[in-house]
Amino acid sequence: MRIVFLVIAMIIGFILWKLLLGVIAWVGHLFFIVLEIALLVWLISEVYKLLTSKNKELL
Repeated sequence: MRIVFLVIAMIIGFILWKLLLGVIAWVGHLFFIVLEIALLVWLISEVYKLLTSKNKELL
């Protein structure tokens, strides 16, 4: 009977571990998306600054 409880406990622990890893991976993925959007906005702003400064030099 103790072996059955041990197997059940191992299965429940494995499922909880997978859920925990899934949550960590989801949060990491969300963080990566936010970081990517921030980098994209920064890149667009730098290109815009570069284009506007070149236009001022041409004028």
